[in-house]
Amino acid sequence: MDAAAAARLEGPWVAVVGENRPFPFLGEYRDNGSTNAYQMLYPAPNMAAFIAGVATHAALQSAANDARATAQSRQSDRVLAPYVNAIGKLDTHGVFHEALRMRQSQAEISMSADATSASSLQVHLAAHAIMAQSQRALIVDLVARIDQMAGQDDEFAFVHKVRVISDPILAEDDAVSMYWLENDGHRLKTTTENLLAKAIDLFVADATRHLAPSTLSQISARYRFGNEQRTERADLLAEPCGRQILRTLRGWVLSVPVWQLPEKRACQAPVQSNLPYLPPA
Repeated sequence: MDAAAAARLEGPWVAVVGENRPFPFLGEYRDNGSTNAYQMLYPAPNMAAFIAGVATHAALQSAANDARATAQSRQSDRVLAPYVNAIGKLDTHGVFHEALRMRQSQAEISMSADATSASSLQVHLAAHAIMAQSQRALIVDLVARIDQMAGQDDEFAFVHKVRVISDPILAEDDAVSMYWLENDGHRLKTTTENLLAKAIDLFVADATRHLAPSTLSQISARYRFGNEQRTERADLLAEPCGRQILRTLRGWVLSVPVWQLPEKRACQAPVQSNLPYLPPA
C-alpha cells in the first residue's frame, strides 16, 4: 500500500460492512491433530478466492463452515448455549458502529461499496467472535480489504487479517457465565466491541506500516488463552503493557495477553514509538 493511500486511513474513510445481520459468534474449535489447541480460520484456499470472499462478505462465514467439517467441530458451538439471548441482541452494524466510535475513527459505515465515490478510501470489513471452550477468553477475528479507489480490480486490493484475544477471565468456575451475562449480557457486548476496536486499531497500524518487526527472527511467544498456556511462532511487533503484538508465520497480526504478567513499573513502551496506544483488551 503506498504512503498516500495509507495516510488516508487517518482521515475520513468508508467502512463497508455489508447488510445488517446477527453478529457471528462461534464456539472455539479444537483440533486434536494439531500442535495448537485451536486453529485459526483461513477464509479461502487461495488469495484470489479469499479477496473475492471478503468483497462479498462471505469470507468468515466460509471459514466457519469449513471449521465445521467434522463431528467434533459441530459440537464446538455448544459452549454458546448460555449466551444465546445475549448474542441474539448483537448485530454487525451495531457492533462495528460502537467499535469505530471507541477509536474515534472518522470512518463512515456503509452497506456496500459506492462505485460513484472514486475519491473515497473504502475498506471492506468482516469479523466474528469466538468463545473459548473454557469460557475464560473471547476472541475477535477481523479481515479487512482495502480498496484504494472505489471500483478498482481485486488484484490491487490490500488484505489484512487480525486476531485479538481477551485477557483471561479469573472468575470461579461456576461464575464464568455469570461474568459474561452480568447486566443482561452487557459485559459480553462491550468486550466484543472493545476487542473489535483493538482489531481495527491494529489493522490501521499495520496498513500504515507502524507495525514493523522488532526482531530479526521469529520467537516462540507464550501467552494466556483463558486459563491455558498457548504458544505461537511469530515475529514480535510490540509489547504494550501485559500484552504482545505478533505477526504469525501465516501473516495474521495477533494481540495476546502475555503468559507472565509484568509488574506495572516494568511495563515497556511499544517497540515502535509511532505505534498507536493499544491498551489491554
